[in-house]
Formats: sequence, C-alpha cells, structure tokens
Amino acid sequence: MTTIDWESSGWGLRISSVDELMRLVSRLTLTRVLGERIVWRGVRCASWRIESSLQRAIRTDPDYYEAARHERGPDLLRQAERSLITLARDWGIGANNGAFHTDLQVLATLQHHGVPTRLLDVTTDPVTALWFACAFPPSRGEDESEDAALFAFATAGEEELTMTVPEGTVSELDDGLAWSLNQALSAGASRPVLVRPAFPDARMLAQSGRFLIGQPASQAPEGAADDERCVNPIPGLRAVTYDQVEASSSGPSLRALLEHEKPSEPVHIPFAAVVIPRALVREVCEVVLDQYDKTYRALLPDPAGLADAVRQQAVRLPQWAPRHGPTVSDGFMKKLDDRVDEQMRAIGPL
Repeated sequence: MTTIDWESSGWGLRISSVDELMRLVSRLTLTRVLGERIVWRGVRCASWRIESSLQRAIRTDPDYYEAARHERGPDLLRQAERSLITLARDWGIGANNGAFHTDLQVLATLQHHGVPTRLLDVTTDPVTALWFACAFPPSRGEDESEDAALFAFATAGEEELTMTVPEGTVSELDDGLAWSLNQALSAGASRPVLVRPAFPDARMLAQSGRFLIGQPASQAPEGAADDERCVNPIPGLRAVTYDQVEASSSGPSLRALLEHEKPSEPVHIPFAAVVIPRALVREVCEVVLDQYDKTYRALLPDPAGLADAVRQQAVRLPQWAPRHGPTVSDGFMKKLDDRVDEQMRAIGPL
C-alpha cells in the first residue's frame, strides 16, 4: 500500500509534542463554522486508507462480492450492501419482538459485530479517537515504527440522522425500512452525513460513537455535474465524498492554525489529518488517555472488550488465592439454611 504523506498533501500536519496535539484539537473544534460538527477517527497506522470495511472487503476479495451483483451497473458497493441486508434479515437479524429495524440500524448492528458495511466508525470525542490511535500495539506484519493518526471530519450537524423511521407507519412510506438509509445516501452525495445510532449499546455510549455515511467519489449519482465527478482532492479518502475545495485556499493552514492567534472568523476545514509520531504514542497514553480515563474497561465495557484486553495483555490479571474461612456466599447460604430450619420447626412434624 502506498504511504500517504498527509503534510505534503496539504490536508495534514505532523505534530512534534503532546502540547501541539491538544492545541490543534482545540483549534479545530473552536474555529469550526457554526452548524458544523467535528467528528474524529483514530488509526494506529497513518498510511491506512480512509475507507469503509465493505469497500476494503470488495477491494481485497472482489470475486466473493461480485457474486452479489444482480444488475448491470458500476455500483457494486450498493448491490453488495443490499445483499448483506437481505442475508442479515434471513438470519433473523433486525427483528425484535415483532418490530423490524430499519436497514440503517441493521447495518449498524452488522458493523458492530464485524460484518463489512459502508459505515465508517467515528466519535464525537477526540480523546476517545486518540485511544484507538495510540492504545493498540501494531499487529503482526505491521511496521512498529509507523506513525499513528487522528482524522477530523467536518460534517453538517443539521443533517445528523437517526436510524429510525419518521412519524407514521412503515406501510405509509415507500420502502419504509430503507427510508433512513436512502435519505443518508441522498444527502451523502455531496458531503458525508453523520448518523446517530437509534439503539446505542453500552459500547456505543461509552465511545460517543457515530457513523459517517456517503458515496465514494468515483460513484457520483446519475445526472451529477462534471465537478462532482472529478477526483477527490483528499488522498486516500474513499469512504465519503467532500465538496471540492483546494487545501491551499480553504483558509489558514493547519500549521498557521496551530501557531497563530485563534482566527476571528470561523474556518471551514472539511478534513484534517493529525499525524502522531510513534515516539509520542507512549506519552499520549500516559498523559492524555490516563487523565481522561480512556481504558479498555471504560471504552469496551462488554465481554468482547474483556476478550480483547486479555488477548492484548492490556490488563493485569488479579492474583488468585484460595479463600479461607467463610465467604459472602457461605454466609448467605447459612442464613438461608437457618430460615428453612425455622420454617420447618414452625410447621411441625409431618
């Protein structure tokens, strides 16, 4: 995979200290245009493509997903997505006590359990994103010296969608279960749409989790203008489509944003890549993540999270020793036995 040089692309900045990192996060948040919401994504390898798991799966195993093609056309992503939703419903996923989840909620469930989808995981909390960038050691085969990265995406807050159907019954809508997904795809044709889970579980709540959804730059909708079909100017950004903006003319550079006084006017920066040198990762963990209590237990509060923590040896196993003398359970059972004996004495002999 070709390494992306974020700084030379105009979209990124390689910070040199934890202080610079936190100041840049603050500036990106405070100078955003009114109505925008900044969401964050942390990755442990800065060279990774910004693409959804379904796009990556189609790229790495095209033959398997090509079998899902049921009509002619270039949008294999959408056809594979529909096939996965159908498969999930046949599997019994998306039905709960007689109520059916929308297609968008089904995709969220699949994404949560590791099935490839169009959704891109993000969070509204930059420190949570830093945990994902810095807390995980490189996997086998990855370059242990490679930098980590924190990505910032500017989204239109007013377009934030839930995974629910609007008021009215599903039967009153055209393909009601697909309504929210179709709305997101329509809105995402020009810029990414922020999706909020309708039924967040403990992990999503702990992580302030959201999803980005949109159409790849190479798949502009029918009838789109020529400028909507041009190559995406953000290197590696294949998960969502952004308005065409030149990094050099979109306002102050990230370096200027960091080093100069806070701009008097809001700045529209649709995307920023903050590259974190590998030498700073440990300091980020010790100083920032510890201060904000970002741990496996806090962010992955479920059995799967415990499994990850043990697999990564990220938690210390408590020392086990045999208990001597009565325990809490012993005391409870003694009280229960005494109560039974008392009731039997009250009843008398049979």
